[in-house]
Amino acid sequence: MARARVLCLVAATLGAAALLLPGTAHAASCTRYASSFGSDRGSGTRAHPFRTVQRLVRSLPAGATGCLSGRFGGRVVVDHRLVLRSRSSRRALIVGGVTLTPSARGAVLQHIAIRGSGSGRAAVLVNADRARIVGDTISGTGYRDRNTACVLLAGSHDVVVDGNRIQSCTRASRRGLSAPGIFVGSALRTRISNNVVVHTAGIGIVLGPNAQRTHVVHNLVDGNAGGVLISGNRRTSSSHNVVLANIFSNSGGSNVAARWASIVGRGNVVASNCLWHGFGGNVRARGVQLRSNVVTSPRFVDRPSNYTVTAPACVAKRPSIVRGRINVVPAFRVSFHVRALPRRVQIVSLGLTGLAPGARLAARCVQGCSAHWSGHARRGSISLPMLNGRWLPVGAAIDVRATRPGRAGAWARISISGLPNGLRISHACLAPGHSVAVSCRGFG
Repeated sequence: MARARVLCLVAATLGAAALLLPGTAHAASCTRYASSFGSDRGSGTRAHPFRTVQRLVRSLPAGATGCLSGRFGGRVVVDHRLVLRSRSSRRALIVGGVTLTPSARGAVLQHIAIRGSGSGRAAVLVNADRARIVGDTISGTGYRDRNTACVLLAGSHDVVVDGNRIQSCTRASRRGLSAPGIFVGSALRTRISNNVVVHTAGIGIVLGPNAQRTHVVHNLVDGNAGGVLISGNRRTSSSHNVVLANIFSNSGGSNVAARWASIVGRGNVVASNCLWHGFGGNVRARGVQLRSNVVTSPRFVDRPSNYTVTAPACVAKRPSIVRGRINVVPAFRVSFHVRALPRRVQIVSLGLTGLAPGARLAARCVQGCSAHWSGHARRGSISLPMLNGRWLPVGAAIDVRATRPGRAGAWARISISGLPNGLRISHACLAPGHSVAVSCRGFG
């Protein structure tokens, strides 16, 4: 029963993660504007923008959208529900950081560059429920030797942190600093997905103390003091957190760790992650349920300048903002000779050409017939004798696969269509180790 509950929880997390891709956020039209070339005496229109972000925030009614362009100094305090985003594809820069107060419930920071500096507790401090930090680049390079996070969630619930690039949360000139990428404390139902968290002077993602029901899905966390930490203190613990399908690599400590004081957290699950090269060990997580984690290199193209993932076991776990590249078995062509009638077709011969020598081949009827065949490609073409002479009804279908270990496979479906052509053929790819056809986009 315990294992069944864990599997159900993991499945629920996958369903939630599908809703959190950065591209799903609706880009609302701009209500008012701020520009580094504007004036706070202006009207906030596109032609006469404000000069400071704080003046823009004060002018926006609840639910409105403020659009930014250029570079701005000073910490921004958001105290009501609004959207702040860059006006164009080029991110506006806020040097000083952003605070979302408890009254900023539902506020959104989208597609902005935020650099922490000054006296703020974090580059982005979130005390607001249901806030969304989406598609931003966040750093703390304005801090020096500070124990401060890039993103700090404190006392909030249902916050989404999705599709951000987070790094260098303080400029460090000494050891022993704790400047994590994302810190979740006394927070409920946080969603952390599709982020890249690299080279912080601390742990990439910290859950605790008192992080409850956090979902950490499809993040790339590399080159930090640690990967992910689930923790508690003498008064409370972190429970029912799910860390699923992430890449944790090259950590100075452990890639996955749990640290408890007097109370051990319950129901914490770490499943299906790609783990590599934790200097303190890949996993040191007492009291955490571990499921199907894979220890293998993500095979980044050129770390740290290019985090494109090429390892088949890790590609599906990468964030949506990171490219994946897997070699593909070349697509084959289906050759055929048939006799077609309106409602049925006789197979005189079927064959495959353009094969990669050494590929494993399999053909199977999946609808309207019963036959199968398997073999290996020893040259560029081969015949499929399994259906020679058979009459098949319209609607029958045969799937053909060509696979090689460590590569995306080639797939084709042969559908019986009757007159005039007899057959209809469609092509797709197979992710390494999977049997379900998918788009070939992202492979190659």
